[in-house]
Amino acid sequence: MLCLAGCLHRNPAFDEAAEAGATSSGGTSSGPLTGEVCGAGDGADADGDGRPDDCDPCVNDPADDADDDGLCADVDPCPTGAETDDADGDGAADACDPCPLDVGDDGDGDGVCDGVDLCPGVDDSLDGNGNGVPDGCDSCPDLSGDGDGDGVCDAIDECPGSDDTLDADADGSPDGCDKCPNDAADDADADGLCEEFDNCPATPNPAQADGDGDGYGDECDVCKDPAFPDDGADDDGDGIPCAEDPCLFDGPQAQALPDSVGPYAEITISGAKINGGGNFATVAPGADVALQYAWQVNFCECPGCYTQAMVGIYGHPPTQCFWNLGYEYNCMPNQNTAMQVFKAPMQPGTYFFRFTRDYQVNKCVTDNPLASPTAFAAICVK
Repeated sequence: MLCLAGCLHRNPAFDEAAEAGATSSGGTSSGPLTGEVCGAGDGADADGDGRPDDCDPCVNDPADDADDDGLCADVDPCPTGAETDDADGDGAADACDPCPLDVGDDGDGDGVCDGVDLCPGVDDSLDGNGNGVPDGCDSCPDLSGDGDGDGVCDAIDECPGSDDTLDADADGSPDGCDKCPNDAADDADADGLCEEFDNCPATPNPAQADGDGDGYGDECDVCKDPAFPDDGADDDGDGIPCAEDPCLFDGPQAQALPDSVGPYAEITISGAKINGGGNFATVAPGADVALQYAWQVNFCECPGCYTQAMVGIYGHPPTQCFWNLGYEYNCMPNQNTAMQVFKAPMQPGTYFFRFTRDYQVNKCVTDNPLASPTAFAAICVK
C-alpha cells in the first residue's frame, strides 16, 4: 500500500526497494522510509503521476509497474506483460513476442512467423505471378507458370503437357515426347519400329517379315528359311544349333533339298548342280561358284507380256533370268539349261538359291533382292 499524504505507516514497497537497492531509470533511489509522513505534492514528481519521487515506487513509470512483474516500465523489456508469461521459452514475454508460439519468431523478417511461413528465408509477400506461392519458393516465379505440374516452367518445359521427370529409358527425352519411350536408341535401325516391337532391332526390317515364324525378322534371322524355323534346333545333326551353325547341310542328318521345284505352275527348275556336284556344296568366302540347272517356262498368262523368271541367292539381287515369248509368239513352252558363275559371299553361313517371276518386259535385271518360299540349291560358306 502506497503511503500518501496523512499516512503514518511505513510503505512496504519502499522498504523492499531500499533493501534491494532498486532504482528507477532516473537514477533516484526510493531510499529507506522512516515512517515519516509522505505529504501529497511534496517534492519533485518526475513521471507526473501525483506521487513525489521520494514516495513513488517507479519514479519514471506513471503506471507504477502496470504488469505487476516487479519491473518499472522504464526498465521492463515488456511493460505490457509479465516476463514469466513465455509460452515458447525464447526469453521474450508473450505480450511483446511477435511470435509467442514460435521460438524462431520471424527469421526472414517478412512479418510471418517461421512456424507458418510459406517460404522461410524469403519474403512471403513477394509473389510476382500472383499464384499464391512466394517467388523464393515458386518453381516458376515468372508468368509462364507450370501447366503440367512437373516442376518445370512452361517457358523451358521440354515436354509441355507431360511430366519431364518421367524418362523410362533414361535417354534424356521425357516419355511424353519420346518417339520410343522404352528404347534408349529410339529405333536404332530407323525402320519405324521401336525396339520392343521390332523383330529385328539392329537391322532394318520395316515389313517385319518373318518367313519361318520364329520371332526373328528375316533380315537378322540366322536360320531364316521356312525349312529351319527353330533357331535353337540342330537341323543337320552336327551338334550345333541352327543359330550358331554356319553350315546347315554338313551334318549326318542334313535335310535334302528338292531336285525339282516350281511354286508357280508355269515355271519349273530342276537338276541343280553346284561345281558339277549335287545341289549343295561347301565353298570358301568369295570363291567362284558354278551353278547349273534346267529350267522350263510352260505358258504365259497375259497379252503383250513375257513370263520371266529370275534366279540368284536369297536376299541378294538376281543374276540370271529366262522367259517365254509372250502371247504374240503363241505362248509356246520354252526350256533350256543355264550355267551361272558367281562369287560366294564373304560372310560365313548358309546361302540358298531361289527364283522369282516377273511379267514385265525387260525386267530380268533388277536391284530388288530375291525372296521366294522355295530353295532349289544351297552353298555353305566357311
